[in-house]
Amino acid sequence: MPFEFHLPSLEEMRATPDGLAMLRMIDDDDFRSALITGCPGSGKTTVSIYRLVRLLSQGLDVRFVTYQNLLVLAIRNLVQAQQVAPSNVSTFHKWYCPLTHSDFRTDDPPTAQQMIERLDRSGLTSGQTTEILIDEGQDLPLCVYEAIPRYFARCVVGADNAQQVYEHGAEADDIQGALRTSFEPYRRFSLHRNFRNTYETYRFSRQFIPKTNLIAWDEAILARLERSNDRRGPKPSVIAFQDLDRRNEHLRIVLDNADGNVAILTPRGPRPLKAVDPCESVDGIYDLVTEMGFPATKYHHGAPVPADLERYVVTTFKSAKGMEFDTVVIPRINFSNKIEKAWYVACTRARGRLIIYRDLQHPYYDPIRHHCEPDTYDAEILTARPLIFERDSPF
Repeated sequence: MPFEFHLPSLEEMRATPDGLAMLRMIDDDDFRSALITGCPGSGKTTVSIYRLVRLLSQGLDVRFVTYQNLLVLAIRNLVQAQQVAPSNVSTFHKWYCPLTHSDFRTDDPPTAQQMIERLDRSGLTSGQTTEILIDEGQDLPLCVYEAIPRYFARCVVGADNAQQVYEHGAEADDIQGALRTSFEPYRRFSLHRNFRNTYETYRFSRQFIPKTNLIAWDEAILARLERSNDRRGPKPSVIAFQDLDRRNEHLRIVLDNADGNVAILTPRGPRPLKAVDPCESVDGIYDLVTEMGFPATKYHHGAPVPADLERYVVTTFKSAKGMEFDTVVIPRINFSNKIEKAWYVACTRARGRLIIYRDLQHPYYDPIRHHCEPDTYDAEILTARPLIFERDSPF
């Protein structure tokens, strides 16, 4: 069964005030630049996809760019029925680098002026293209928003500070400053509903984000989820283990019983150089899952981009950004104390079940103990297999 990207229907959006606000954003062309903010699953990507389809159906020139290869693949598969060409949806790098015949390093980005000089040499002229839609905008540096909008009649950016996991990514307020200063008229759209997660999943996930983040800790978002009958579900399962074989046995049962799209997420992509390393990798987990008999797709930074997606996807926390899955599994969570936002991103990919394994033998840093209230998850301990002795033969 292939991966299926879920997108709210127009009827679903008409059923809520926030959905109606999304519909107005989809149809609004009365601006030069716009910023859409909101928590995971609030509809930022949905608005951009619907705008893309609408404008292309009118024969206009529009481009959708994002940072994530898997998200590009999922969106291309989703919109191909609407006759959207694959070239209209790409990563930012796959669009910018061939166009300018230059590299773009997000850890050492160019200045805005350098970008402008390169784009001018490319033949791209100011305002010749109708619209650029930049999704997961917090992943790209500020120079992008100081330079890119000048070449489009309109620029729409979706961003969420709580999902900013790259050191040189731009804060939403800085993006707003760049757009408002140079690309008026400017619009700010704020979304206040979570259409993806259950109440239980979001209540658990936001604990990894400081309470100073007002979007992640907006109590109205949680209250709406709590009141919605279709947004309630089981608490996340946190399963402690000491024996890796017992963890793997449990994991096989979980994957076998999982419905819909399933993500198995790790912090690391390539296999570690050390033979013994409790921080598992995409490469290692992919081998484990496929040896269990589950057809899976794997992806991490530096690996070839897959041609399509199986419903089981093994990838990193970062590469899963923008995606959503019916079930999310984290095979080992306690390995580092420096990636709180990555835990938040990983957990909020789940539409339904969230299952986390917690290593008691190699605890290192334990984010469950440091961040999570016990009443926000269901705890389970996998005991080691008992030794079985053959009965002594009677004399």
